[in-house]
Amino acid sequence: MVDSKTMNYEVASQSSAGEKHRRDLENNSSSTPSIDLNDNLPTLTEEHRDYLIQRHGTVDLDPLPSADPADPYNWPQWKKVANLSCVAFHVSISKTIMHSVD
Repeated sequence: MVDSKTMNYEVASQSSAGEKHRRDLENNSSSTPSIDLNDNLPTLTEEHRDYLIQRHGTVDLDPLPSADPADPYNWPQWKKVANLSCVAFHVSISKTIMHSVD
């Protein structure tokens, strides 16, 4: 059982926390931080830029693939299709086995 003193304290602390949050927002609303979107852009070497243009036709890629041939974004189309086919095959076989056990 909760006594009235405990309940009043909880209500009062929630109220004061809400007021404090409101005051903080009011105080900080006049100073909006400026965000520079170019801060997080990776810098490309000339070699990596040339590779991206040769392989993908553009440097406007998100996520930006590395120049490593082991990066799945740089795999040839046949390798991507082969991997997807293997995954699909294994999923269908496992589902078939699971339903045949019932």
